[in-house]
Amino acid sequence: MKTVPDSSGQLRQVIVRLGRFWGREVIVPAGWIQAAGRTGVRLAVDRRHLQDLPDYRPDAEIAFQGRVALRDAGILRSTDYGDVTVTACDGMVTLSGHVGTSADKLRAEGALREVQGALEVRNDLVADDDLVNLVTQALARDERTRRETIFVAVSHGVVILSGLRNSSMARAAAEECAASVPFVRGVSNYIEAPGLFVDDTKQYVVQPRIGQEVVASDMSLGRVERLIIDPHNRRVAAMVVHGQIPDRQRATPRMRSYEMPKEDRHLVVPIAEVSFVTPALVQLTTTGMAAAQRDDFASQAFRSPDRSWRPPYPFAANECLWTTP
Repeated sequence: MKTVPDSSGQLRQVIVRLGRFWGREVIVPAGWIQAAGRTGVRLAVDRRHLQDLPDYRPDAEIAFQGRVALRDAGILRSTDYGDVTVTACDGMVTLSGHVGTSADKLRAEGALREVQGALEVRNDLVADDDLVNLVTQALARDERTRRETIFVAVSHGVVILSGLRNSSMARAAAEECAASVPFVRGVSNYIEAPGLFVDDTKQYVVQPRIGQEVVASDMSLGRVERLIIDPHNRRVAAMVVHGQIPDRQRATPRMRSYEMPKEDRHLVVPIAEVSFVTPALVQLTTTGMAAAQRDDFASQAFRSPDRSWRPPYPFAANECLWTTP
């Protein structure tokens, strides 16, 4: 018999093997326990009730089978799989991330409910079509933007604003308003204003992950340790990289990367220097020597997020800091 407590430490269920050696393991609600002792427990139900209980499966196996179920059901766009996370804890399966439509959200939940061992499904997915409505409503409520014609689109949780405004102030207000919606992954602002050049390359939402390897054009620098978020658009503005960085005093450009003396540092690398991000690594456009000229991380140069702030998917609040005004 195994016991499974909940997050508060209270006994929620027990795992009982039916049969002495190779029988099924089933999940028995704690409320069925009539008495417990050193040698075992006495249940308030007969064996017939136990036969109808679901099989016990480890959480890691349930989560894996949940991802398989989403793939096999063909519910998500091929590009959605990196934007959806399936986790399991004591048989409770949680879906988080972003999908295209509210119908996809419901179908994903249905597929997870069919996974053997999943006792309950919590659906925290955010659908792009729902997010369009939430951002549009936020713009309509805000005094600075309610009379403006602003076009809103959403892709994988990223809000895309477009249109033509009379001032850069109105453009900035629309961006800030869209970012105030807590489910937004980031805001790409393509709104045009007189005298303002919109650099498309600066509007991309790039999301390095904590622990990913960071690679310069000629060497590995270390791993992502923290992320710096601009709260006005919810985009990653920079990342803190911890690793062995070329020594600024002793390393020279003539040295090969493996010859350069290194020092342990925490660097702040602007997101503008990221070429691309894969599930395995973050590739920079700069060399290791150029990266070494970056400032060391200093916590006082940034702000801690407000307690009520919800970080953009897939980050946790303790992984993020805010840019200063």
